[in-house]
Amino acid sequence: MKRKITLLLTLLAFAVSSLAQISFDKRDFVEPNFSKDEFDYNAKAYLTNSSTDPGDTLFAWVLNKIDVPSDWSTTVCSGYLCIEEPTVPYDFAIKRGDTVEFKLGFAFFGVAGEGDAYVSAYSVTDPSNRDSIRLRITARDLVSTNDLDKTAIKVYPNPATDVVYVDYNSASYTVNIYDILGNLKMSQKINKGQPIQVNDLARGVYVVRIEGDLSFSKVLQKQ
Repeated sequence: MKRKITLLLTLLAFAVSSLAQISFDKRDFVEPNFSKDEFDYNAKAYLTNSSTDPGDTLFAWVLNKIDVPSDWSTTVCSGYLCIEEPTVPYDFAIKRGDTVEFKLGFAFFGVAGEGDAYVSAYSVTDPSNRDSIRLRITARDLVSTNDLDKTAIKVYPNPATDVVYVDYNSASYTVNIYDILGNLKMSQKINKGQPIQVNDLARGVYVVRIEGDLSFSKVLQKQ
């Protein structure tokens, strides 16, 4: 009898502790057949603090790369904070019962390969209270006669200094320019052959995207 009571208490304790964990609503993301010509791919999950301890609100996350091509860029977003190629743990706070959005993504820069990485989030006071999301993706050379030819969008000169031209198979269209973290830096409606002034953009890597029924993007190097 005593043994049964002990077993029951153990099971109850395990059940309570399992409820006291932070947890992602989805943990594993797999994309085996993605085009390397797309700029990036992001997995999104929501982390909830279900801790029974109201004081357990300070957490940290860390990126772990299992196998990622050296030409790719890996970015982690926690709430409004996005870090490219994070190498150290980053602290964040979640009140009990609250949820925060996480994104884990790869930018391919036209390079085919296989990427595998995960982000672990854990309690600073109790590191056993943790959960993780993992992204595994294969970026390939994909050719489909059903898709509009990617060469229909041309960005030149590239690298650019002051002016860039974005040619597309349309008389007029809207060009959006994003930084590497996905922040919109410029948006301009142009006619085909019209130059775009980019001299105010800081030196770095940007994504030029045409938005429409189909969305296409090219990487732009700004000098």
